[in-house]
Amino acid sequence: MRDRGTCRFPGCTNHITDIHHLHHWTNGGPTNVENGILLCPHHHTLTHEGYQATGNANREVTFHRPDGTTLGATSSRRHQPSI
Repeated sequence: MRDRGTCRFPGCTNHITDIHHLHHWTNGGPTNVENGILLCPHHHTLTHEGYQATGNANREVTFHRPDGTTLGATSSRRHQPSI
């Protein structure tokens, strides 16, 4: 499994996860593996309250705070700690 059943948010190791669409399906985003990442319920909620996740789920996903500053990035192979 690409995300190894773990939240992709930088530094999170939670194994209780939801699927998050990087490009929301209501805005035309596809429902496929390249557009979906695993996020724990807490971090999934944050992405719908101002935090953003951008990139390609099969490669690197970068997370941004609501003010636009970069929080950190994770790759599909390993999770990197928060910056």
